[in-house]
Amino acid sequence: MPHPDEPTSVVAVGGPHPDADDLALVALGEDLGADVHAHISACAVCAGQVASFHDTVELAGLSDYGRDAPPPGEHVWAAIAADLGFAD
Repeated sequence: MPHPDEPTSVVAVGGPHPDADDLALVALGEDLGADVHAHISACAVCAGQVASFHDTVELAGLSDYGRDAPPPGEHVWAAIAADLGFAD
């Protein structure tokens, strides 16, 4: 059976593991469908990975790092848009 860090496109209970990005999204509260959630419920490896990601999310939420930082200026968003090819 593949390791959970190996990406897959099909998820079934007892089948291929969801990729790590999908498991992280589940830890963040995203609904990736019944197949993914059924797999995680039946797979100790994936359930452990989601729990680990969830612990990290919880710890990050306890930090006040950056809360008092000013929001990025318009020039920052313009540079991001330009880098992504969305410039006017």
